[in-house]
Formats: sequence, C-alpha cells, structure tokens
Amino acid sequence: MSGFREVFTVFVKIGAVGFGGPLALIAMIEQETVKKLKWLPAAKFSEITAVCKALPGPVGALVSIQVGRLRAGTAGGLAAGLAYFLPAFFLMLALSAGYSSLPPGFISQPLIQETVHGLQIGALALILVSALRMAKPEIKSPTSWTIGAIAFYWISRYPSHEPALIVGSGIFMLVSYLVRRKFLRTDPWMVLTLFWICIKAGAFTFGTGLAIVPLLEGEFVQKTQWLSRSTFLDGLVLGQITPGPVIITTTFLGYQVAGWVGACVATLGIFLPAFILMLVIAPRIWDRVSGKPAFAAFTSGAIPAVIGSILATWWQLTTFSIQSIDKAVVLALLTAASLRLPSWATVGIGGLVAWIRFRFA
Repeated sequence: MSGFREVFTVFVKIGAVGFGGPLALIAMIEQETVKKLKWLPAAKFSEITAVCKALPGPVGALVSIQVGRLRAGTAGGLAAGLAYFLPAFFLMLALSAGYSSLPPGFISQPLIQETVHGLQIGALALILVSALRMAKPEIKSPTSWTIGAIAFYWISRYPSHEPALIVGSGIFMLVSYLVRRKFLRTDPWMVLTLFWICIKAGAFTFGTGLAIVPLLEGEFVQKTQWLSRSTFLDGLVLGQITPGPVIITTTFLGYQVAGWVGACVATLGIFLPAFILMLVIAPRIWDRVSGKPAFAAFTSGAIPAVIGSILATWWQLTTFSIQSIDKAVVLALLTAASLRLPSWATVGIGGLVAWIRFRFA
C-alpha cells in the first residue's frame, strides 16, 4: 500500500490545484513525476503523452493512470486515476448542490444572468483556442482539412453520430474506406441511459477533455432534452473554473438529471473507460502499437474529425449565446487573451466584464 499512498499523494495535489485544462495538467504531471521525483525519464513521459493523445478517453486521466501504473503497478495506476479527479469531483458536487438549492428566480436576476453569461463567453473562448491548438500540430494535409470540414458539417446536424464519425474517419485513413457504426441507445431507465451516454463519451472521445463537449451537448440538450442549453453552458463554465479535469463537468450534468446518484453514475461512466484501457488493455498492447505506422494512420483521420466536431459545437453554442455586437467583441478579445492567460482567468474576466457592464451601463 506504500506505493498506492505515494502515487495518490502526488496526484491528489495535481488534481486539487491543476487549473488550465488538460495541457496544463499534463505539464504539472511532468514537473512532479519527471523533473522533481524522477519516477521516469523525459523520453518515456513524451512517449506516454503522445500515445495517450491518440487513444480514446480524457488524455489527462490516461497519462495519470499510465504514469501511476509504471511507478507502482496496478495499485499505482488506480491511485493516480482516482486522485486525478476526486478533488474536482467533490468540489463540483458541492457547487451542483448549491446550484440546485437556489431560491426560484435567483438565477434569472439580471445581474446574475449577465455575470454567468460573461463566464460562458470566457468558456467559449477557451473552447475555440483549445480546438485551434489541437489543429496546429495535427492538421498537416488537404485530406485532414477535408475530414475536419466534413465532421464540422455532420456533427452540426447530427451530434449523436460523433463516436461513429471519429472511429470511421480513422478506419478510412487506415484502409481507404469509411466505416459507419451506430450505437444502441434504447435503454429504458434514465440512470442506465445516463451511464451509457457518459461511458460512451469516455470511451470514444479522442484528444482532450474538450473533445467531449459535442457529444454531451448533443445528448443532454438536443436528444434527451434533459437540460437547457443555458444550464449545459453553466456546467461547462463550472468545469473550466474548477481545478482538475475539465470533463468533471459531467458530474454537474449528472446531478441535474438524477441528483447525487446521477452525479456519481455520470462520473463513473466518464472515467471508467480510462481505467479499463490503461490498467487492463494497455499493458498487453502498449509496446505493439507505440510508434507503428498503422496506428499513426488511424489517428491522422480520427483527430481532424475531433477538431471538426469541437468547432461545430462551439459554433452552435456561440450563435446561441452571442446575440449582440458588444458581446461578440468581448468574445474576440477573450479569445486573444486566452492565448496567454490561464483558463480560470479567461472565464473570470468574462464574468467580471459582464458584471461591470451591467452595473455601470
């Protein structure tokens, strides 16, 4: 158990103070485990990061579990994965409970609405910047741009098709034809449906936590209509301004659907695939797929599809949220500022600008 405690202590600190999204969290993991504690060499950490970015699931959780597993076996992987999201989980539970218990009409107050709207604009700026950052190193050919454009158009119309489109795009680049798959979504019980939505998102989302946004928005807002788009954006804001993985937003979404049970089920569903992949599957296939041309070919199709999906959802959320010239200007300025600011600062500035504008207009 000493290995479990050692790994848990390191990663719970990262999860508790890790603002800034998955890239910032991965940088913190490298700082603690490679530079400070010297658990593994820098080249090995780079390999882990590269392979995890090409695998389905939240990349920060995958990297954490793999580093923990290499340090202390399966127990270490379990400790790292749990410690990575538990601080954000408990904080999001508290925020969710407070959100649900507010008196009727509290959120509809103009000052609250404008402030939350400003936070939402900050979150939209972060989504756009993150998508562009993903696109810069990954999109290198006309074929990739074509796949991204197709994904943008298709996910804008059929959000629930995102998993099949991403997997199909990867197979297309590997074997020169596109395989379309449809996933069963007919479970009659809400909690099981919630679990299926989240486990599907955790298992078939590539790249970063933000890549999960198109699927969740399509399922929670458009398909099931469990949540309004405004409530979904509120959850996205909370995920951005809390430490740890951004996809802890699913805790909030689950809570709004089915209370504490829904929050736990949604969180379990979103992270369970990462534990299975890195503790059960990866140890058996890691060395076989690492650096292989066929695997790189698959990801060269899947990752552009992810980028197109993110931009499609960003466009839908933006057109819903930005309905005046001044707010569009704020979004543009926050997008530029977020290139240098941490995510919590960008979202916070959005809320502050909206508050000042409302108070002194």
